[in-house]
Amino acid sequence: MLSTTRFGTVDDFVAVKASEITIRCVVILGTTPAETDRKRSFELFRNNLHDVLVITFDELIAKLQHLHHFLSADNAPKNAKMAFP
Repeated sequence: MLSTTRFGTVDDFVAVKASEITIRCVVILGTTPAETDRKRSFELFRNNLHDVLVITFDELIAKLQHLHHFLSADNAPKNAKMAFP
């Protein structure tokens, strides 16, 4: 929620805005559990964390591979032409 207080200097404004920022933490660890019970427990654990994103190394690698495939030139159709306005 923004305050309606008038600020004397830019530093006063920055100090108030900085206190309202929430920094999200990212934790990269281990691999996704193979067993159903452990996988369910892991999902419950990570979904109940507030302001912390937990991702496993194998999930990160999969995301990066999908991104690479999407951005690679091999993914584009051979006869596609770029249209510029």
